[in-house]
Amino acid sequence: MTRDHSLVGEMIRMGELSQEQARNHPDRNIITRALGTGPDVAIDFFDVKLEDNARIIMCSDGLSGMLTDDEIFEILTSCGDGEDPAEVLMHRANDNGGRDNIAVIVVEPFKKEVREC
Repeated sequence: MTRDHSLVGEMIRMGELSQEQARNHPDRNIITRALGTGPDVAIDFFDVKLEDNARIIMCSDGLSGMLTDDEIFEILTSCGDGEDPAEVLMHRANDNGGRDNIAVIVVEPFKKEVREC
């Protein structure tokens, strides 16, 4: 349900590039929308019905650029109760080269506990 507001993201949506081509495109870091660049902010709103045990991940391209969507999904679905999925994702991205700052938040909306780091 993500929408990358970048030149390459727009090219993917228009059918000019595949996801695989986009991963290594020289213009992949050109952004088309960002916070703090003007007085008005265009925000994407959408409704999604979440299922039990759903997880929501918010991350920077420092994570999504180092891991495929399939790798992220595999990590999120395989982490046990004692593991912090955000930490596992961050370490895996660093293991893959960690070429950019890595920011990741994993939200588990149906868990009754809150843990502060």
